[in-house]
Amino acid sequence: MNSPVIAALRFARAEELAAALDAPRSWSKEAKLAFLHLPPQLQEFYAVREKERDRESRRCQNEAAGARKALAEAQQQLEWARKALAAFQQPEATDGIHENVAA
Repeated sequence: MNSPVIAALRFARAEELAAALDAPRSWSKEAKLAFLHLPPQLQEFYAVREKERDRESRRCQNEAAGARKALAEAQQQLEWARKALAAFQQPEATDGIHENVAA
């Protein structure tokens, strides 16, 4: 007879072992349990590969965040330049000297 408590304890122990053996964090619980049944060479291969993937993913996320920040700064500078140009192109209020030139 399989006790649910015993099954839960086994599952918890298996999760502890999987974590101790560097089972990939992104894998499901079932995959982590399957990881325990792999030969040590494959466990090492998958652990190293997943760490590389995680590291590259973080690098790309940081790069994307930097690009978004640079874009926001460039957009802010462009907006400032547009406002400065618009202010420069607006005719200043005159005292009527140039109003009658075209007439």
